[in-house]
Amino acid sequence: MTLINPLAAANTLVPAAATINLRESRDQHLRRDQVVRATVAEGGLEKAVLQLGGRKFLVETETPLMTGQKLSLQIVESPEGVELRLLTFSLSDRVRQVLHLAGQSFDLLPLLEELAAPNHPLAGTLSPAARDALQGALLFFSGQTEGTEGRFLKSLARVLGLDLEQRLQQNPTAGHLANLKGAVLELLDRVQGQNNPTADRIRHLHQLIEATQIFRARLNEDGFLLLPLPFSFLDYGYLLAERHPSGNGDRSRSDGMLSLYLQLSSIGVLNINMLFDQRGLTLRIRTESRQSMEFLEGYRDELEQRLQPWRLSGLNFSSDATTPQQHLVNLLSGGRSPVFDTRV
Repeated sequence: MTLINPLAAANTLVPAAATINLRESRDQHLRRDQVVRATVAEGGLEKAVLQLGGRKFLVETETPLMTGQKLSLQIVESPEGVELRLLTFSLSDRVRQVLHLAGQSFDLLPLLEELAAPNHPLAGTLSPAARDALQGALLFFSGQTEGTEGRFLKSLARVLGLDLEQRLQQNPTAGHLANLKGAVLELLDRVQGQNNPTADRIRHLHQLIEATQIFRARLNEDGFLLLPLPFSFLDYGYLLAERHPSGNGDRSRSDGMLSLYLQLSSIGVLNINMLFDQRGLTLRIRTESRQSMEFLEGYRDELEQRLQPWRLSGLNFSSDATTPQQHLVNLLSGGRSPVFDTRV
């Protein structure tokens, strides 16, 4: 059980720490054992500021809290006054809460182009770090950033801020706004209470980033690495990496599977499964229609030639693709897509 001890109302801080008394609790319509939702207005390792209803409270906690984090709290009474019990949910519970966001597109580029404009009303209100993060994300997702494939994919998670909390835990003094999620957290504060398309898109982007972090944590339990691909040339897509024993009794090595699950306006659903083992690379391309499959098969010779540096050992086509959205939901729900042998 984790308890968060309120010290004082943040807008009336006093030198001596004080607890929230029962009268203040009644003013907030708080009841014993009631569960309420709060937002971390200012994060911290030992002290933080929570926004609860229309008021902010400075609290003392043994649990590190991050700015923008949503909390579920239960009201409990103690001899000192009111305490807030932090309710922890399992990862599966959190996945169920945001599962409806699986398969929704980030649609990043139009929003980034709008926010990065120097004459945008929000531009002058942001910190230099947030402005730099938005500009960096715009360059990255508009294809103006160079790099090898491996370095590019590693940079993708960092640019989006999918590792923000992990980096802050390792180094709390790090510049946490040097990524898109950090900038979005600052933007959320600027558009609080606003009801317009830009504010709605910022709030939706924040939801998608946090949902993706939860999905990544859940799939990591099953040995998968999820990486969203929020690029303008894709309607929706992600990369899924999986490592598994090689099956030859040698535990010192493992084979690897990389899969792309894509939705494109031109050819529809596309699944690309790449198996790397001692034989080299085996590639299976799956489409949702026979017409699309035959179209891609017309490029077989060119594909085989380009993939020879990876020791291509097999190239197969089929028309039994699974939509990226359905595949992701199946994995998050504990199910797995039918197993196939790419070497057939």
